[in-house]
Amino acid sequence: MTARKCHGVGVEEDRRARKKRETRDALRLAALRLVDAHGLEHVTVEMVAEAADVSPRTFFNYFPTKEDALLGPGSDIRDDIEQFWSQRPDGESPLMTLRALLIERAEVLSARSDEMDLRMRVLAANPVLYVRFHASFLEMERVIRGAVARGCGMDADRDLYPALLAVAGSAAMRVSIDLWRGGDLRQLAEIVNEVFDMYAAGLEAPLARAPRRQRSRVLTVSRA
Repeated sequence: MTARKCHGVGVEEDRRARKKRETRDALRLAALRLVDAHGLEHVTVEMVAEAADVSPRTFFNYFPTKEDALLGPGSDIRDDIEQFWSQRPDGESPLMTLRALLIERAEVLSARSDEMDLRMRVLAANPVLYVRFHASFLEMERVIRGAVARGCGMDADRDLYPALLAVAGSAAMRVSIDLWRGGDLRQLAEIVNEVFDMYAAGLEAPLARAPRRQRSRVLTVSRA
């Protein structure tokens, strides 16, 4: 335990960070529920703020627009990634750090599967939001790229390795989420882990195997 935490400062910082996260999550969920119920064009920032029990001014402290509250990257992605990266063991390879990071994020998403279903329903009903949806992956790539570059003593804008690793991480999450939502019976973190196994193997083609069961498939048993 650090001296700061002994004096209660660290605890207070943790409490403030938790409160900010709770407010951000409340705003996101309120925006999703309202748009799902009333349609994107009929929902205002004021409605979202009221549903989350905060002021419109507080809303704008977290998101620039209602669309960003629905699907935008948010500052928490940057803060989470940078904090995670800074706490990993010395000497760990950037690829292993990225693997651990995305498995952790996959576990968080799995715990919020109902919210993800709601987000995907809102997205399907409002295709204009796909720009914000893809922006979250681009923001994740940008932050990972910077973290890798700092850790390796490279230039995030000029060196290939940080950019390539960031795109590989973003692709791993997109593909894993698609499979998971498409009916793969495994946990999302398991799928992410398999992606990184394939990366580590140099993307060699695996042996052919029988198709995995899908959640939507109805199994029937014949009776003699």
